[in-house]
Parts: sequence; C-alpha cells; structure tokens
Amino acid sequence: MKLSDHSFIKSISPVRREAIMAEIEILQPEVGSTIFEEESFPDALYVVLEGSVVFTKEKPDGSLQNVSQSYEGALFGEVGVFTEEHRALRAEAGPNALLGKVPKATVTKIIEDAEPVRKVLESVILHLKSTTSHYMDEVMRKEKLSLVGTM
Repeated sequence: MKLSDHSFIKSISPVRREAIMAEIEILQPEVGSTIFEEESFPDALYVVLEGSVVFTKEKPDGSLQNVSQSYEGALFGEVGVFTEEHRALRAEAGPNALLGKVPKATVTKIIEDAEPVRKVLESVILHLKSTTSHYMDEVMRKEKLSLVGTM
C-alpha cells in the first residue's frame, strides 16, 4: 500500500495532506528488528503499509510474551503519543513490514484543528490503557504464579 492510500493519511484534509506526508519517514525494517522497546519514550506513531508488526511484553523471567499483532492498514504507537507515557509493549517487525513513522510533532499538527475529536480520543485512550493494563497485570500475575509453582 502506498502511504497516500492509508486510511489515516486519507483522513487528513487534502489541503494539508502533502505537507504532512513529507514529514513521514518510510521504514522497511528487517524481520525481527525492534521498532521500539517497552518503556521507551513515545516519539512517533506508526502506520502499517505492508506486512505485520508483533507486540510483546517482557515476562518476569526475562522472556517475551506475545500480546498482539498489527497488519496492513493498522496504526500503532498512538497511545503514548497522546498520553506521553512510556511504551507499554515492545514492537518488532514481522515479515515484509513496511511502515510510515509519523513524528509526534506531525501528529500534533494533524489534530490541532480537531479539538473535540482530540477530547474523545483522550477518553478512549484512557479507557484502553486501563483495560490493557489490567489485562497485562493479570497475564504477569499468572506467569509469576506458574513460576512459583515450579519451584
């Protein structure tokens, strides 16, 4: 998929779209390479143009727990951009990944004239963050219990 065909990019007003697209870096990472680490600072959101991205969480024993995947047409990394909280998960390139990296400053430009939408997004993101946090706490609690049970 071309950057201009991604639904996120198409949602930008035509008057601003070309200028915004010029600020987006196209990445073609190798399979297994890290896009961002868990607990890293959220400096951008990403659009998936092709392939996939795998999200993991570090378990108490240091291994990685697969949490989810994103595929062509998705976007990810937006929660941290809006909340300014460190990344909750690690993102790794899947097969044939082609991504657009949208810098945080560019995201701010995109939403600056959509204040009501931004307020709704903030509410949704807080709810999503709470749900994800609860889920991950439960996964990690079960992992700790299984480790204790093997000792």
